[in-house]
Amino acid sequence: MKQLFYILLCFTLFSCQTGTPEQSETKDTTAVVNDIKNSVILDDMLAVKDEAEFISMFGKENVVRDTIWGPEGMFSMGTILFPNTEKQVEIMWEDTVNNAYSLSLEISARYNEGWEYSSYWKTKDGVTIGSTLTELVAINEKPINFLGVGWDYGGNIMSYNGGKLDSAGIGVTLDIEDTQTQNEEAYQKVVGDVELNSESAEVKALTFKVIRIAVLSARN
Repeated sequence: MKQLFYILLCFTLFSCQTGTPEQSETKDTTAVVNDIKNSVILDDMLAVKDEAEFISMFGKENVVRDTIWGPEGMFSMGTILFPNTEKQVEIMWEDTVNNAYSLSLEISARYNEGWEYSSYWKTKDGVTIGSTLTELVAINEKPINFLGVGWDYGGNIMSYNGGKLDSAGIGVTLDIEDTQTQNEEAYQKVVGDVELNSESAEVKALTFKVIRIAVLSARN
């Protein structure tokens, strides 16, 4: 009888012990979801598995399947969070059938007779829409190379030159804040398919700001 009681006691204790971690894991998962849901860090959303999970977090009305446009008329189907708001995010998927496993999360400035530099989001390194090139260089701690403006690939950062942002996993596009008030001579030197450096005189004579950020998955 004592042996039977001991076996039952061990089984009961084992059941309690195995049940507790599961409950804890569920709680931890919920906490993680809430952390992502309440976060302003764009990188955090790479942890979301698929479109269905975004819908459960933000509601179906804030998660839309739509065309995502790229340079030279290229496009792909993806998911847009909070369309036409400061919280808008465009998501490209590795699995385009099930909209799962994000490749990139992109935010952009909106253009309305000039750039509107506003976004709810920022990267884990503090880069956001409207960050200046000067601020980027300060974060990077080294000069930055980027393409000239005014064409499909204009303003894309090409190299962080071994700086802090080299390992950040982000693609960034710059543009000039307001061409109407900028140095015309310097402006002509930064237009088109040329590679520029943040330390050059013509670049320093102008005000460049971030208009697009793509946080990239390790799957890229």
